Amino acid sequence: SPLHVGWLSLIFLRERPSPLIFPMLLIGFLGVWLVADPTNVINAGTIAGALCGLFAGQAYIFVRKLRTTDHPDAIVMAFAVFSALVSLPLALPYWVWPTTSQWGLLLSVGVTSTIAQALMTRAYRDGMASIIASIGYLTVVFGMLSGVFFFDETILGTRLIGASFIV
Repeated sequence: SPLHVGWLSLIFLRERPSPLIFPMLLIGFLGVWLVADPTNVINAGTIAGALCGLFAGQAYIFVRKLRTTDHPDAIVMAFAVFSALVSLPLALPYWVWPTTSQWGLLLSVGVTSTIAQALMTRAYRDGMASIIASIGYLTVVFGMLSGVFFFDETILGTRLIGASFIV
């Protein structure tokens, strides 16, 4: 999404970041590509990830635009309500009642994602969209480290190079 926010902020927000931000966004994108494993470029997951980035980029632009009319907490609440309404019909055909431990994990996901959404909304309220988005590339590095610590994943050499491009 950072790459999409960069060009979308020019068009929809009329922001004029430093000319250096776009080469930096491209270097960050190259880093993400290396972390994602360039030998397995096109598959359902990478296509979904690319579309996710586009839609997330658009959402960040909308959040930035709403800063002039809405309080950040109202934006977060509206996001949660509309997300639930849109997701419900998609989830119902596959619904399975969670176990007690799964409810705990779902609660944790809800709390941490709400905190993340509130912080992201405030960041986009106060900073230029392309700069905030470029900092967002760090989520790839944090995700990679989470994979190592929580899922015993290994980090390939190309992923380390990609992480260094991102940072």
